[in-house]
Amino acid sequence: MLNGSQMDHLMTGLVAGTLVLVAIGVFFFIKSNITMDSYNILLQTDDYTPKKKNGRRIMNKYAAIYWLTATMLYLGYSFLTNNWEHSWIIWPIAGILYGIIEKVLSLKNNDIAPE
Repeated sequence: MLNGSQMDHLMTGLVAGTLVLVAIGVFFFIKSNITMDSYNILLQTDDYTPKKKNGRRIMNKYAAIYWLTATMLYLGYSFLTNNWEHSWIIWPIAGILYGIIEKVLSLKNNDIAPE
């Protein structure tokens, strides 16, 4: 039987132990992904094929304009309507729309890009 103070110490120790285990797991995930990405870059596979690199280059031209426009819409709507509690919905919509535009451009680019 543990009293209140001992139970607090036990719970603190268990939480600390859990955080240490999570940190070790994250370290190994990151280490293995860095190695895998290095191989993919060197071998030009997965996300690093010439087609996909060209598609990212095209999308990067317009990404800054897209996100600045989304920010302008968010701030403009929020300040004009003073509806800050609902205007946050612009960000998930902008993120989903960005993914759709990026995919459409990459599909269009794959049709015309040389192998």
